Amino acid sequence: MATRAMLQPLLKWKEYIQIGSMDHNILLKLIHTQYHWDRPKVPKGGTIHLAWHYAKNPEFHGHFINMLHMTPHSFRTLLSLICDGKVFMTCSSRLQAPVQLQLAVTQY
Repeated sequence: MATRAMLQPLLKWKEYIQIGSMDHNILLKLIHTQYHWDRPKVPKGGTIHLAWHYAKNPEFHGHFINMLHMTPHSFRTLLSLICDGKVFMTCSSRLQAPVQLQLAVTQY
């Protein structure tokens, strides 16, 4: 909105009012669609836990690669490089998922 205001040619005051009204409505819609309070926890399930099973046995490494698109060794190496990153630390009262799980979900 700010970029548009800077780049567009000078308008008449009525046009500014119309654009301002549209911008106001857009911002209200954004505010009302955001989550401002805690959402109810939805139980989730999946198959990502199978990756840890596949990583243990070299016979199943092909399944691990199919799921996470890398070998278990590459996964562990990447995990060791990122596990202490500040992005995985939180000051919130909500706990984050373990880094291993976050990486697996990203790779999945």
